Amino acid sequence: MNHIQVWEPFQGDVEGVRQTFRQRMAKRYEGWSDEYDEQWDKNSFLFVLKNGNEYEATCRMIVKRYHDICFTTPMEKANVQAYSLDQYHNICLEGGMVSFNDIQSFGILMYHVTNWLFENEVDYLFTCYDVDNQFIKSLYVDMLNFEVIKDAHLIYGGFSSKKTNEEVKWQVVGADKERGKHTLDKFLADLGLIYEKGVHPTLKDWAEGLKRST
Repeated sequence: MNHIQVWEPFQGDVEGVRQTFRQRMAKRYEGWSDEYDEQWDKNSFLFVLKNGNEYEATCRMIVKRYHDICFTTPMEKANVQAYSLDQYHNICLEGGMVSFNDIQSFGILMYHVTNWLFENEVDYLFTCYDVDNQFIKSLYVDMLNFEVIKDAHLIYGGFSSKKTNEEVKWQVVGADKERGKHTLDKFLADLGLIYEKGVHPTLKDWAEGLKRST
């Protein structure tokens, strides 16, 4: 039977989730680096849908800003065209490390992730997709209701497509609370799932612990 788990930074099976995502990326791309990716472990929440020891779906939420606590995110370290992340809201996250076995697993995990974002009062979420991957585009734009940020593209140096041997261009997309509410309503209608509040780690508790330790 599958179940949802949420881990705050440095908790849970970080390397297992990274391996799952790395294997997915290796099907299409060259240039993944665990060492490069590890620098965001300190401000990343991981979400997994597990069935026994298998990860049926994974997702990572990287904290960009939680009120007065700010971090640099992977998208900010890329070559960003016509886009700035500086002016976003009090609670702002970057999504990534999405992998899944099938659409149902993806939908179940995204339903819980979306609820968690609302529970934690996240103002804005941004992520990106490979412009040549129309399937992922349809999931992000049509299913998850992300807004395409016009002319905002990323390129990660040294990261290339196995098919073309060229650097990959990534389209920036974002969603505020209004868009998130639309997505949640759609999930409720389509999946009929239940989310339990107060069960998973929260941004507030993590931020308070971070302040106590510094």
